[in-house]
Amino acid sequence: MEAETKNQLISVIVPAYNAQNWIAECVQSVYAQTYPAWELIVVDDGSSDKTLEIVRKTAEDKENVTVITRAHSGGGIAGKEYRSGGGKRRIYRISGF
Repeated sequence: MEAETKNQLISVIVPAYNAQNWIAECVQSVYAQTYPAWELIVVDDGSSDKTLEIVRKTAEDKENVTVITRAHSGGGIAGKEYRSGGGKRRIYRISGF
């Protein structure tokens, strides 16, 4: 890996809507990465199932995880709102729909 990208922050955004069947596995797969400089942002898009509960439990005590809740508006909107940041950050979206 090139020196200038070695410590670049990677932001992984996961928009989630009624994703209780797979969200824990998705979050755990991000935790399993070996790259040291990452953050996980889960955007719960007004789920009516146990998605939010599962994410909060799975992310318990994790400093580099942010859980955002919002009224349902669709995955495209949920992911786009949190793509700001620039500078030494790369942003990736894992689709949950």
